[in-house]
Amino acid sequence: RVTYGAYVDPADAYSPSAIFVADLGPAGTTAAGTERRIPVTGSSNQFHPTFSPVPGDDRFAYGETTSTRGCLHNDVFVVSSVGGRPRPVTTSKNANVCQLSQPEWSPDGRWIAFTAAPQSLSGIGIWYIAEDGSGKAVSVAATTGGVMYAAPRWRR
Repeated sequence: RVTYGAYVDPADAYSPSAIFVADLGPAGTTAAGTERRIPVTGSSNQFHPTFSPVPGDDRFAYGETTSTRGCLHNDVFVVSSVGGRPRPVTTSKNANVCQLSQPEWSPDGRWIAFTAAPQSLSGIGIWYIAEDGSGKAVSVAATTGGVMYAAPRWRR
């Protein structure tokens, strides 16, 4: 299975994006996968979905634009792979940063790393937070100026 974010209307670059899953054919075949949209309640403009790495855990973490006031504020949410109401992981109270993106689960499923910019928009860094949103987000690597960190990846 592969998950990705894509425009709801591919012909309209301004349409909101959503989470899709493609169930691929058997290994070694070139058969096309079966694509389906994951219906997320009360949500729009979802991007960068990623599966939980824990066996039997059918959830996704993804980014979503929650406000455009002051800075483009994105937050990280978690939702079941069948859809439904998402649970916020980051909020302005536990991750007071902008432009959250590229969430990535830790191998044990307890943490989610993501890229983010400080409120001043002076650089971008890597942060992490507990997958249930408890506690504060912690900066791992931050920068100012033109250097940017992107695409966090965990390793056991």
